[in-house]
Amino acid sequence: MELQGMIAHEFGHILNGDTRLNMRLMTLAHGLFWPTMLGRTLLRETAESIDPDDSIADEARTAVRLPFIPVALFFLLLGLPGLPLVRWLKSAICREREWLADAAAVQFTRNPTGIEGALKKIGGSLKQGRLDTPYAETASHLYFVNSDFEAWFGFMSIHPPLTKRILAIDPLFDGQFQHIKSLPRPEIEQAAAYDLR
Repeated sequence: MELQGMIAHEFGHILNGDTRLNMRLMTLAHGLFWPTMLGRTLLRETAESIDPDDSIADEARTAVRLPFIPVALFFLLLGLPGLPLVRWLKSAICREREWLADAAAVQFTRNPTGIEGALKKIGGSLKQGRLDTPYAETASHLYFVNSDFEAWFGFMSIHPPLTKRILAIDPLFDGQFQHIKSLPRPEIEQAAAYDLR
């Protein structure tokens, strides 16, 4: 039933023309973000974002890249306003589209408990749909829920909060998610290592 609700939600996106809109949004986001990617490539030889544990000066090729550092910093500064602008554009456009897709899921299935149950299961999971990858931001508007935590800038989130989405379907929801039991990562890795023996 929950799977039906999720599929109906995605069909709602297709029906409302969100697929074309999302591809245009990705193109616009890439167009606004290219100076940052170029700056990262010149500085670190990769367009990936810098992890908090990484340093730009501890690699063997630092001396080779030394002449490119001023140019890289110029492009990084040029692209600095790009990320908040892209986030604001995605938020302004995609939040309303998510409400419409949830409503379409209820309309298609004639059963609000399907999409409601799927959202509740996501809310009860450990990460609530969040992803542990720096690449999550690139296609964040294509996911079913928010892909990262945004405690300070919740108004710039791509998807509406889970609680509000469920309350729109079931006004009697108390805001409490039932914990979904899942294996922690170390246990999964140990089981995989055991299977390889």
